[in-house]
Amino acid sequence: MLLSPMVAMAASFDGTWSVVQVCDATKEGARGYTWRYDATITNSHLLGHRGTIPGGQSQFTLEGDLQADGGATLTGTGVSEASDYNIGFAQKGARILFRVAAKFTATQGVGDRLGVRHCKFTFTKHPAQSALSATPFVLSAPSSSSCPSTRPT
Repeated sequence: MLLSPMVAMAASFDGTWSVVQVCDATKEGARGYTWRYDATITNSHLLGHRGTIPGGQSQFTLEGDLQADGGATLTGTGVSEASDYNIGFAQKGARILFRVAAKFTATQGVGDRLGVRHCKFTFTKHPAQSALSATPFVLSAPSSSSCPSTRPT
């Protein structure tokens, strides 16, 4: 059975991706910042986490479904860090919630935060590692002294 090109493209998104999230400083004075974290795409669903807070909860989660053409609207949720980085200087621990419009190819993607603060997202797919490449081995011919003779006697 042959897969349609759109189904094959959607499957090609699956894997581990590096995410770089760069948020600009605001006019009101909130400082800009850069976050780096990994995300996994499985069955065209992206899920990424950055940091943890007491209780083991993720400090920030980015997730959403990718369309077969690579388009996606992702949702960012979590809790804020130091107030000088937050919109309106919200206190540490304030709720974070925003959307990201993104576009992916088989190996890279870009996105922009929608709403009040400009943030740019860059996604880079990690190279796939097959089971064979994960455990290297060397084939070598046995020496003549270790092989039994196959000549008739």
